[in-house]
Amino acid sequence: MQQEGSNNEIRDNGQSEQEQIESEQPGVDDSNDQDTEIFGILITEMGRAYAEFDGTNPLERPPLPKLKSSRKLAVVLCQLNKQILPEYLAHSNCIEQLHTLIYCAAVATVRTLGVKMPTQKITENSVKPITPKWEKRLERRTAEIRRDIGRLTQFTRGITTRKVRKQAMEIMQRLHHHSHQDATNINEWQCLDTLKQKLSVYTQRLKRYKASSHRKHDNALFQRSEKAFYRKLSSEPQEKSKTVPTKDQVEEFWGKQFGSTAYYNKCAGWITDEEAKSHYCNPMQYRAYTKQEIVDIVKQLHNWKAPGPDQIHGYWIKKLWYGCQDSETIQHVTGGCQAFAPTDYKERHDIAAKIIHQELAYKFKLIECKL
Repeated sequence: MQQEGSNNEIRDNGQSEQEQIESEQPGVDDSNDQDTEIFGILITEMGRAYAEFDGTNPLERPPLPKLKSSRKLAVVLCQLNKQILPEYLAHSNCIEQLHTLIYCAAVATVRTLGVKMPTQKITENSVKPITPKWEKRLERRTAEIRRDIGRLTQFTRGITTRKVRKQAMEIMQRLHHHSHQDATNINEWQCLDTLKQKLSVYTQRLKRYKASSHRKHDNALFQRSEKAFYRKLSSEPQEKSKTVPTKDQVEEFWGKQFGSTAYYNKCAGWITDEEAKSHYCNPMQYRAYTKQEIVDIVKQLHNWKAPGPDQIHGYWIKKLWYGCQDSETIQHVTGGCQAFAPTDYKERHDIAAKIIHQELAYKFKLIECKL
């Protein structure tokens, strides 16, 4: 009897522990409720992101932060691919809208997870470059000379207050000797001429040193990375003319170009030489890329590295797989070599398609190097 009592006590203790463990573990209903709550937040954030970024320039959008793997992230991606993206892609008919939807889906995911998102895009120009010491010295010396020129100019114009007279006398006493070969300065006009000559010398020296330093920096960058050098050249802001020509000026300019009849020598020697050089070149055969080739290229992308300035990481291109089910998108990406032309969409929109085209063209020796 004592043994049966002990067994019953052990059984009761085991049942109580099991009930306690089951009560601590989340049930299926709790998980479903949590997923439903996430789905509601995700729909709201997706609509807000699409209204905020639809039609905007991809190069001016905020960058996307890196996310850590979690169950909530997996649930959000699953809901995006199966329930939310199909509704948006039903009204999408071009790859530009697909690019916008991928970015908006990534933004909605980040906001649903509660991750802080940067408000503006961080560029290289936002970091102030370090000014070398020689440039600081020359700029400081130039500023001092300009200050003395201004004070001495006031004195020559007849402003003879006590402060101005004292400053002018100190400047003329300091500039008593123009040079070792010339005579000494005897009045304020000669001292002013000395200051202007010094200002010209220092400004020209500063300009010359800056040009030399710029050449050295470009040479070092070219030796280190040619791609970075050419990217720097293309990213430098170009000076735009503020004056817009009128309609009459445009018609007059192009009228002179196309209005007069011109005759050319069709039998020139250089034409024959160019034809001989290109005679051995065979025309490039059209080859359509398969879906599997694109999938293989996308698999090689790094998860948290953006292949282009649109700041969309390879992770989103891999995980938001529903966009690849659209037949029009596949036809656009696999449309052949015509997309190699420097069109506007390559520079502003689907950077992933640009990478895919370059990888495939380099693989089949259609281009010599990747841009």
